[in-house]
Amino acid sequence: MTGPRTALPWVVEREERFDVVVVGSGAAGASAALEASSAGRRVLVVTKADLGSGSTEWAQGGLAA
Repeated sequence: MTGPRTALPWVVEREERFDVVVVGSGAAGASAALEASSAGRRVLVVTKADLGSGSTEWAQGGLAA
């Protein structure tokens, strides 16, 4: 990478520590994040779009969470 470092708008420029990192914010991800948070863990949810915009709504035959 050459030139000055350009931060993307969603990049946080500080160090944080988390106990649990959940990838995805569909029903399974949200459920896992809620469960870990309820157990007193520091949780980070990483998603490619808005929270709750996972593919759960496209699932056929029920939820996997």
